[in-house]
Amino acid sequence: MQDDNLDMEFPFYEDEIPDDYDAIAYVVSKSMEPKIRNGNYLFIKNPPQIDYNTIVIFQVDGAN
Repeated sequence: MQDDNLDMEFPFYEDEIPDDYDAIAYVVSKSMEPKIRNGNYLFIKNPPQIDYNTIVIFQVDGAN
């Protein structure tokens, strides 16, 4: 299913895009509210280490 969305275009202004990111995710549920809202775009940077008390996104077998 995710492979079907590889050619999607995202409507952003240049100043909304961070200089360095590895992936973009689109939030499709309210399960992470209030910090992350349904319909938000997440610019994801893959860190070399994950610290305690941080929000992370994992991908297992191609699914988030």
